[in-house]
Amino acid sequence: RIEFEGNRRTMDKVLRRELRVQEGLVMNVAALRNSVYKINQLGYFQLNEEEPVKIDVNAEDKTVDLAFEGEEADRTELQFGGGWSEFDGFFGQFAMRTTNFLGRGETVGVSVQSGRQRNLYDLQYQVPWFLDRPQSIGVRLFNSDLDSDVLTGVDFRQSNSGISVTYGRSFRG
Repeated sequence: RIEFEGNRRTMDKVLRRELRVQEGLVMNVAALRNSVYKINQLGYFQLNEEEPVKIDVNAEDKTVDLAFEGEEADRTELQFGGGWSEFDGFFGQFAMRTTNFLGRGETVGVSVQSGRQRNLYDLQYQVPWFLDRPQSIGVRLFNSDLDSDVLTGVDFRQSNSGISVTYGRSFRG
């Protein structure tokens, strides 16, 4: 049996898909070490440094139970900023990004920048294991508005909007 202790937010399947050991199969120490590495690499669940895995061996039944011990890692970033540019004058910006949205391992982000002459908006969503397979899909929506006085009495306006869709596939062995 494989369990995760201290896991409150991340779904078990998000962590289990990174495991290189599986329930019901022969115990492989190298695969267990690789599993610890892969779970730490995710960054959603921080394993205990001293004893990341409790191993319970039952010699009579010839079984091994594993308990990965750790705690949830905070994966949400907030950014606030501002500045001044010759073109925009003073501007402000805000961004929020989480890499474990609703405990499913998905990434959601939004960013806004607003200034005297330009406004930028960006929204993105990415699923790293689309349809529970090692393939990713992402969508990004963006909008940019520019309103500038190029010369006295000449007004320049430009608006760009778009969407990008990405797909990736892991070919790991």
